[in-house]
Amino acid sequence: MIDQSSFSRTEATRQILQFLHEELLNGSGPVTLQADTDLLASGTVDSLGVMRLVAFLEAAFAVTIAHEDVTMENFLNASAIAALICERQEGAL
Repeated sequence: MIDQSSFSRTEATRQILQFLHEELLNGSGPVTLQADTDLLASGTVDSLGVMRLVAFLEAAFAVTIAHEDVTMENFLNASAIAALICERQEGAL
């Protein structure tokens, strides 16, 4: 049996990685992004990319990302972002 929170986090991670590849990397190059790829150090996301990512997250997952949530820790990689999304969704229940 799949733990619903794990499934949700896994699906959120998959969608985040897909967005990053298709929208921020414009689908170019080989897909080398993994759930634990450091998005800032790898150059995948810059400050404008963070703003686009936040807009995507809010629309795709029906959550609100507060300014204080936009931290290096929360946006380090797709796994960290998915954890934030799951936390926000659980808080909305």
